Amino acid sequence: MSGRLLLGVCGSANILALPQHLIALAGDGGPEIRIVMTRSAAALMPPATLGLLCPDVLCDGRDELTTSHVSLAGWADRLVVLPATANILGQAAGGLASGLLSSVLLAHERPVLFFPAMNRHMWRHPAVRRNVARLRADGHVVMEPVLGPAWQVATQDVQENCGLPTPTAVRAVVDEFLRLPLDPLGATEAGGLATPPPPGARRDGDAAAGAWSGAPPSATAGRQARGGPVGPAPVGAVGAARPAPGREG
Repeated sequence: MSGRLLLGVCGSANILALPQHLIALAGDGGPEIRIVMTRSAAALMPPATLGLLCPDVLCDGRDELTTSHVSLAGWADRLVVLPATANILGQAAGGLASGLLSSVLLAHERPVLFFPAMNRHMWRHPAVRRNVARLRADGHVVMEPVLGPAWQVATQDVQENCGLPTPTAVRAVVDEFLRLPLDPLGATEAGGLATPPPPGARRDGDAAAGAWSGAPPSATAGRQARGGPVGPAPVGAVGAARPAPGREG
């Protein structure tokens, strides 16, 4: 799917899987991609490493004074945040612009697609639930994370945490997001897929847990015909996929 995709990257340990996601997103006629990293993301994954896969990588703390957030927001057909931490969800929900990525989110005129990844207790916290609800009510798309065994850096052990879908599943969701009309935020309901992704996009172990706010009639009808859920899936509804190590950065 062609188009211009701006990828926001935050400081979750799930960033360790980002190279595989970039390869999946860029392959087979994928969109033109530019990347904006937060400071914590750059501390976990050197921008030069992502630069091997994407020629245009921008960072908080390095590029915010020389890069126009308004120009970046206008360049992008679609804006996707992967992984999205509790911090960036809160900033986006509250309309804060403390860095390059949060400023771009505020200047972008279309719905944004968020792929959250964080500790399961953080994801279930009432404040995070309020922020997610606010973003969905505003017309943005917040996917439900995949719950599965993951190495937790903070405790140095394996725990059930909220991580990212597989690269194949993310590519399927992003492709459909790119196909949606490029309407301004609030003009129409943001819509798209709910879990699971289209049958043709799945393979063993793939699971894009979550639901998009305001799915279009075609997607909703398809899920009803299959007997699937129409609303957001609860945390833990999909446990087959194993995300990369999860930790808020």
